[in-house]
Formats: sequence, structure tokens, C-alpha cells
Amino acid sequence: MKGLELTINLKEDCVFSNRSATIGGHKGLNYIPGAALLGAVAAKLYPQLSKADAFTVFHSGKIRFGNGLPIAATGEIAWPMPMCWHQLKEQQIEQDGQLLAERIWYGNNIPNHNYRQLQQIRTGYVTASGKLVKPHQKMHIKTAIDPEYGVARETNIFGYQTLTAQQRFVSHITATAAVSDALWYKVQQIFTEPLLLGRSRSAEYGLANSTLRELKNPFLIHNSLDNLNSVTDSTSSDTKQIVLWLLSDLVVLDAYGQPTLTPRPEWMGLPKGQLNLEQSYVSTRRYSPWNAYRNSPDIERQALSQGSILTFDLAEPLTAQQQLQITYGLGIHREAGLGQIWLNPDWLNTAAYHPHFIKLKPNVISKAPETINSPLIQWLAKEQTAEVNRSELTKEAHRLVQEYRKLLASACKLKGINSNMEIGPSPSQWGSVLQTAKDSPSNRALQLALFDGKNCVCKESMPGWPDEYWDAETNQLRQFKDWMYDISTQSEYADFQIPRLVQLMARGIIEMLKQH
Repeated sequence: MKGLELTINLKEDCVFSNRSATIGGHKGLNYIPGAALLGAVAAKLYPQLSKADAFTVFHSGKIRFGNGLPIAATGEIAWPMPMCWHQLKEQQIEQDGQLLAERIWYGNNIPNHNYRQLQQIRTGYVTASGKLVKPHQKMHIKTAIDPEYGVARETNIFGYQTLTAQQRFVSHITATAAVSDALWYKVQQIFTEPLLLGRSRSAEYGLANSTLRELKNPFLIHNSLDNLNSVTDSTSSDTKQIVLWLLSDLVVLDAYGQPTLTPRPEWMGLPKGQLNLEQSYVSTRRYSPWNAYRNSPDIERQALSQGSILTFDLAEPLTAQQQLQITYGLGIHREAGLGQIWLNPDWLNTAAYHPHFIKLKPNVISKAPETINSPLIQWLAKEQTAEVNRSELTKEAHRLVQEYRKLLASACKLKGINSNMEIGPSPSQWGSVLQTAKDSPSNRALQLALFDGKNCVCKESMPGWPDEYWDAETNQLRQFKDWMYDISTQSEYADFQIPRLVQLMARGIIEMLKQH
């Protein structure tokens, strides 16, 4: 078995939609779905693999990209809030970020509550030591841009709810023994590079980076917390009642291959039995994932939501193999992070009605995950250029727009025409540059699209690009296409940042030309 713990640092706001519909109010997920990580790897690795290897990595379920869950200030993983927990309404259950165990009840059988109203605790995430974590989200209102005129399109306002930048999440990526070391190594390599996650990646969202470390016991993901005294399962070999805490959404098919929200244990490969409805606490969601390759939605998924508690009464106890199977994951779509389960979590402590939070070891210092020490990663770390944040790119794009304004004035003087006369590439030509930069995943792809081939964007046969201006630094005449080429070959920026810089610059030049 192989496993990686991936710590994800959001460098920009990221958009992870609760559903792919484009009408109605937009609601974002407060975690990083495993499907986003799978897609980020597929975008870079899929074209390099044979059909057999691509199927193994992305479709077989032999490699599973777990959801990215938030990290608490203590360095612990924060798990989805168990839906079995209740509180007395309007009673405070948190103090300085710490949940008060004595005010949280398992289920709704609270003795001596004097008929006060109960409510389910639904929001946030909780660590094994009782820390409450609420990922920060923000709503952004946008308007669609008319591609023909480059201005706001009327009656086309929409919004994104984003996970804000500077937050950290952790995901566990696991692989079975059937995945070769060479193939597993290629997957690791992708995470040593900057990632683009979620929606609207070609605009201003989605940039993240990550660090890796190996998991000693990949499938017991909750046992990877090295700063806790103990985290255990209360699994007994002779119990006929089991409790499953869903750490991610769960999609189960019934005996006829249809999705169901009331699963039976035998449909998941467990002993025959019944779902105990009185002791189960369930929430559901349905959504159709967007398939960018086919440019259409996939089949709708009807899922039991993460945080749900499923209690099953079995005809016979679990075998050791079945217990291990639960830690591997249940249901379908496990390659995209679904089906992660915690079996009989001891710290929920159903017998005492209150949760049992685990104490942190004294003087714990949260350490950054250790990166995998390999020659390839060491080489990539040396070769990777320093990141430049979005504000710096914006400043550089503004500087280039002002420089372009001076070049236009120089070109007008050379031709002896008035400064308000049209010269150089037109706004529509800069619109083509903007769209090309959006469609280019790397600077190399951008250069080929702009300057290589008969259908390139900046070709000499097109008016505007061969217009000349006087370059004071070199004391010679140069063409506008030469200036554009210099920008695409700037060495102080990382490969993935040049297309973003060109996008910002092209937008600024278009606005400047319209005001000219």
C-alpha cells in the first residue's frame, strides 16, 4: 500500500461549487473536493500516459484522491462535524475555539433538559482534541464580459462563493499495491508543481501549492495525527452493531445498480443487516459533476453527505477483512474522494452521551510536513522559480501598459501622424492575445500560439504588429510583435505566470485604446 499526505496552501481564492448548475444562487464547498485534485493531475498527466495507465490512475479506483480538509492551528486535521451531535438551542458550546464537551450531546436523548428545544450542530469541522474550525469563505459578485466589445454584458451578473487565500488543507492520496512505483512516482511529481484548482482558473482564482510526506499506514488516515496521545477505533470483533462516520460523501448502489439513500450493509460488501434509522443521523445532497473534457455534466450523483452517521445492525460481526475494507473506503467514485469512512470512532463516546475529546501532548509544536526526499523533487525544488503573487503581477501589467502607451507615441512620431490616429495592433487583435493567454496552460504553449505557424496571433502579415517604433535602449527600430515576444520570454517569472501576466496586460491595453 502507498500513501501521501498532501498539505495544500491556497495562494489565491478558490471556487469549488456545490453544484455545476449556472442558474440560481451559487454556493461553494468549504473543503477541497478530491475530484478537483484528480482533475488537476489529469490535466497535466493524462496526455503523457498510455490508455491502460490513464485508466489505472484516474478511473479504476486504485488511486484515490481524498478531499482536502481544513487544518487547525494546532496542526490537526479537522473532520466534518458529526451530525449526531446536538445542543440546547441558544446555548454556547464553544469557548476560544474549543468545543465544550459537556454541552454537546450524542443524539436527542438528553436527560433533564426541561423541554428546552434541541438543535443539531451542523456547521464547521472538529479536531480530535475538540478544536472548532470554520474555513473562511467570501462571496464575489461578477458580471460577464461581452467578448466582442470587451465591456460588461447587460443583465449578466453572477456570483462565486470562494475559499479565501492563505488557508491550509490536507488531503490523503492512497494507492493499492497494483499501482506500479513508476506510475505512482509520476503522480507525485505533479504535486511538486503549482496547482490550479476549482472553477475560473483562467481568471483570478485557483492558484495553490503543496507539500508532500509519506504515510506510514495510508488507509488509517485518522491515525496519522502524531501530536495526539491516542486516536483509536472501538471496533470489537464480536459486536453486531457498527457506527460509520462519513468523512466524505458516500454514494451507494442498491442490488439493482441504482443509487440509494437508505443503504443496506450487504450492498457495500459487509454482512447482511439493516440500517438503524433511530440511531442514524443523515443529510443528503445531489449534484452533477461537470466534465470539462466532454463539455457536459456527468450523471447525477445522489450522495449521503459528509458528517452523516450511519448505524447498522448486522446479522453477524465484521471479519478482520471487512474492517480493513471499510478503511479502504465504501461505495463508488472513491477515486474522487468519496466513500471515506471512520469505523466506530471511540471519541464520539456514545455511551456517555458527551463526546470524548483527546488531549494534545504538552508543548506540541506544529511542524510542517516533511517533503519526500528524492532526487527528482530536489531538482524540481532548485529549478522552480520564486513565486510572484497576484498583486505583483498586476503591478507589472500596469507598468507594461504605460510602456506600451509610450511606444504608441513613438510610432506616431516616426510616421508623422497625430497621436490620436490608430497605429499598432487594434483592440480586437489584443482581444485575440487575451483569449490565447486564457487558453494557454504554460508559457511555451502561449509562445507557440502567438508566434509559431501560419495561424499565429502576432504574425507579420497582420496589420499593426509590424508597425515600428524607436527603441531608446537599443537605439534601433523595432516592431510591436518584437515587444510582445520580449514579454513572453521574461525569465524572472515562472512558466505558468506569463500567461496570467499577458492576460492582465492585454485587458489594460484594450481599456487604454478604447479611452484613447
